[in-house]
Amino acid sequence: MESNKQLKRLIAMQALCVQVEQDNEKIYAISEFLEEARKRQTELQDFYQDEWHDFLFDKDGEEKKDAEALGEALCKHIPTGHYSILGEDTIWNAIVDHRDALLKLLKTIVPMID
Repeated sequence: MESNKQLKRLIAMQALCVQVEQDNEKIYAISEFLEEARKRQTELQDFYQDEWHDFLFDKDGEEKKDAEALGEALCKHIPTGHYSILGEDTIWNAIVDHRDALLKLLKTIVPMID
């Protein structure tokens, strides 16, 4: 390789190395984000398994008298485009979507590891 081509190649690879180093910082940040996301997902899943039913139904499985009023009060705090967590499918769908997103991420990452 002639000297000018060599220098251009080295400059390009230097820039690429800097970019990879910046990518690494973002990957570490993603890892931290995923740990935070896992904590949120776990807390929501625990709520769904341990408490959700108790907000709506009494020990005999009958709907609580104040469930409707509680749902109406909650509606004031639901962002546009989202559904109430008092609807059983809302939490379930969020948990399943979380799992699906992680599987997609895993399928993307595994082939990248050599």
